Amino acid sequence: MLISILAAATLFAAQGDKPVPAAARAMPQLSASDTVALCLGRPDGTSRACIGDFTEACIRLNEDGGTNAGMIGCTSQELEAWDAALNEAYDALRARHDGARATALRDAQRAWIAKRDADCAFLASIFEGGSHASLEQTSCLMTETAERTIVLRDWSNNYPPF
Repeated sequence: MLISILAAATLFAAQGDKPVPAAARAMPQLSASDTVALCLGRPDGTSRACIGDFTEACIRLNEDGGTNAGMIGCTSQELEAWDAALNEAYDALRARHDGARATALRDAQRAWIAKRDADCAFLASIFEGGSHASLEQTSCLMTETAERTIVLRDWSNNYPPF
């Protein structure tokens, strides 16, 4: 059932500027957490393809989705879900290592956070504080966090490779 709801939401989200039927708006929507969990459950190598799916469906299916505040709200929900998944992936990977490897992982994660934040701040600065700056920053944080989640899960599942 969850997959059919996501499929319907994604179908309606893909319709571009066409109006969303009232029946579609009335359908129960997957939460961002459920959408991310489904995304991470995809076969190897395809999880990246669904980054942003919740945001796109949320924007299309919510009446205020087309407003700046609505888009930021939808993107923020997906960011929060990816951040929770990132924390789970990091904790699982860190639990497998101790000593110098745990310290190296912690240092790598801290460096990644600083890089992500700086990259996203730069992208937002292009809009010089305009109304699109917050949306750009939130979208960048969401995408980068999702990508890092997938990387950490890959490291946890595939390393060491013997």
